[in-house]
Amino acid sequence: MVVKFSDPLDGCRAVVAESYRLWLQYDERTDDITMIIAFFDKKEDEALAAINSSAGETRTSQLRGSASDINVGLTTVLAGGENRPVRRGLSKEKKKAMAIMAQAAAEEDLSDWVMVKVPKSDEEIRRIASAVKSNFLFQHLNESQAQQVYDVMKRQDVKAGDVVIKQGDEGDWFYVVDAGQFTVFIEQGGSQVEILKYTTDAGNNPCFGELALMYSKPRAATIKADMDGVLWAMDRKSFRAILMKSSSASLTKTLRSVEVLKSLSVGQLQRLQDLLSEETFKADQYIITQGDASENLYILAEGRVKVTRKDSVSQEAKHLMELGPGTYFGERALLNSEPRAANVIALTTAKVLFISKDAFEEVLGPLQEIIDADRQWREQITQQKQLLQEAEGLAGASISEFRLEGVSVVTEPVQYTVASRKGRDYTIKCISKARAVEMGMVERVLSEKELASTLLQHHRMVPIALTTHQDDRFLYTVLRASIASDMATLIGETPFDEATAMFYTAALSLGIEHLQHHEVIYRNITADSIVVDDKGYPQFIDMRYAIKAEPPPTDFCGYPHYLSPEQVSGQGHGLPTDYWDLGIFTYEMITGGANPWLTGDPAKDSEVGVYSRISGHTYGMLAFPEGVNPSSALVSLLNELIHPVPASRLGGRGGGPEELQAAEWFAKIDFKRLKAGEVDAPHAKQVKDLLGRASKAGAKPAADKFAGDNKQFASFSLSISDLSA
Repeated sequence: MVVKFSDPLDGCRAVVAESYRLWLQYDERTDDITMIIAFFDKKEDEALAAINSSAGETRTSQLRGSASDINVGLTTVLAGGENRPVRRGLSKEKKKAMAIMAQAAAEEDLSDWVMVKVPKSDEEIRRIASAVKSNFLFQHLNESQAQQVYDVMKRQDVKAGDVVIKQGDEGDWFYVVDAGQFTVFIEQGGSQVEILKYTTDAGNNPCFGELALMYSKPRAATIKADMDGVLWAMDRKSFRAILMKSSSASLTKTLRSVEVLKSLSVGQLQRLQDLLSEETFKADQYIITQGDASENLYILAEGRVKVTRKDSVSQEAKHLMELGPGTYFGERALLNSEPRAANVIALTTAKVLFISKDAFEEVLGPLQEIIDADRQWREQITQQKQLLQEAEGLAGASISEFRLEGVSVVTEPVQYTVASRKGRDYTIKCISKARAVEMGMVERVLSEKELASTLLQHHRMVPIALTTHQDDRFLYTVLRASIASDMATLIGETPFDEATAMFYTAALSLGIEHLQHHEVIYRNITADSIVVDDKGYPQFIDMRYAIKAEPPPTDFCGYPHYLSPEQVSGQGHGLPTDYWDLGIFTYEMITGGANPWLTGDPAKDSEVGVYSRISGHTYGMLAFPEGVNPSSALVSLLNELIHPVPASRLGGRGGGPEELQAAEWFAKIDFKRLKAGEVDAPHAKQVKDLLGRASKAGAKPAADKFAGDNKQFASFSLSISDLSA
């Protein structure tokens, strides 16, 4: 690489930049690199040779030094070996910065996306393909998806001095360098510090901005063009659309978005997909004509259409809207046979999928009966909830009737508060309205409440949400549990012994089993989110990221270093994701908070670096920090849980939770007694003391008064009561 440059300094920079790029992709230890330029004068060179000659071989050996025994601090690095420090977790500040919140994770509306192919030469496509082939986001694309990615990338000419990316701006574009040189700066102490250069001089085509294809977050650095150049750019919406529209999950989601089909189960929706027929219409051809009798539901697969309606007086056709791929029309035909209320006309060649009312009813039965059955089920859930509240004596109770005794755990935007009412102990989960809005968590909080309301069966590790309230500061969820601590506090930086870790892993596996019985993916098994009750048992309470397993979700949420490979790929994940998280959590317990994807160096533990290591993980190659020596049974368990292939992961291979609980490492666990709460928890005394301190401190949940629109929280509880002064 160096000989390609006339200036040796440029050659050194290119080597460092390429090493950094390779490290991001492969996690090879090429991150600590110093390039030294030595300029030799001929006379000095001859003098040095004379000195070496007179001093003999001993002098030469001393000058060369020994690579087999290099002292660094208190550590001896042996030749061919590797000095890896014990990996620690992230600080709270770093976690907060890296957390993927609701706004960043929300699935975008892709219905209006239209693929626009940008002409490129074969050589240009080859360069783009070479640039992205090892990138973690592109490794999982099939041939068709990859080709579409190359096709839609847009050419962007840049001038010297142009700012391509600005630190702090929201990002939604990814770039491949086709020509030119670009410098990366970060703001430090009011000045710009150069940290890296992207150049094609070394024969490669670097790329940057990968995270923008996953979710929107502020850019971490500024990138400026040093000279005129060319970039190939791709926006997030196009990338996500290519991923989603290539999968059957996309069609399932479209069907689920049809209002009259919301009552259908995932199985029914999938059967409906099999019934769909296909037809292609030319531009200006009528798909639906106003006034005609038709019993078909249509889904637009390709092309665009316009909707018009003829005015009854003037008889002129009025333009109403345009629709793109992924949208639907004519859905009321499945309920009744009324004449069509509007025209639908193809603007371009349009491919539609359709099903008739007769075909629908032949396989699934009358739609109205399905809707009625769904309504009856929801009414039954409501009645069960009311009976549960009555049994607890909470029917008609207000939040002011509870005695708030102290905040035991704080995890933004939640404050778990120890409470009591009429001699019974509870935990009230208090969510600050203002913080929820600020963090973009409103949608997550409301979906969490909706999901928790369907879990009515008592479980030792999954407490039931008894009732909800709200006032001008908080959203309250009352739980029949006494929360004393979070797992992060118990773990600290001191590794658990295997017996302790075994208790928590086994208990969490039972919680996963209960949630999976309800087809729920928890997606939040982290030391910060799993809390512990007054008996020392872990509890699944923070369900902000929990979601139904069908259709497979494709959003991003939580902390990057907990995401499974299938989550990173963004093409859909399922129940096995929670087993991956359980493996990571167990790893952290036995290493004192270390994480297999974190190095401990903030510069290396960027989201891109973490995702590259997760995507590049190979089965059986899990490494442990120096000084951590787990048993062979635990190593086997962790390798099976942290398996990169979901279908090969322990718990995801068809045997479910029973397969996991049968693992050799759990031989001493009595799962029946554990499920009944009859096993002594390893931290029972500590959590009891923590709960006592929280109650004694008497801290009340604190939050600013919410000054926004309370209508967005209307579905959380029936009314806003007990307004604070």
